[in-house]
Amino acid sequence: MQSGGQDSDGNRYRNAGEMWEQEVATPSAKDCWYTKGIDYWNKVDATVDGVLGGFGRISPNDLKHSNAFLQQVMGEAIARAKEEGRELVVADCGAGVGRITKGLLSKHFTEVDVIEP
Repeated sequence: MQSGGQDSDGNRYRNAGEMWEQEVATPSAKDCWYTKGIDYWNKVDATVDGVLGGFGRISPNDLKHSNAFLQQVMGEAIARAKEEGRELVVADCGAGVGRITKGLLSKHFTEVDVIEP
């Protein structure tokens, strides 16, 4: 974030650096940051609707543009690996319920490791 913003508690920040300085200024604040995140996810239903805040339907444009980005960044490497018969492995960090894993990554990679806290 190059410009300022506001968090869900109403605190204002000039930039991302300032936000992180305040959020994790002490070891206890850093522990609190992660605890709040885990507490949030523990209260959310483990469904597509729950993780996506009630927006369980995946927009075809989301996958279309994610695929275009993947092809731009990794397209040649993916094609070369497939031509050579090599298996491709990727990690989906912060995968949520796995909509990108299912709708995009599994179509290009042999194995997808789903990572969540």
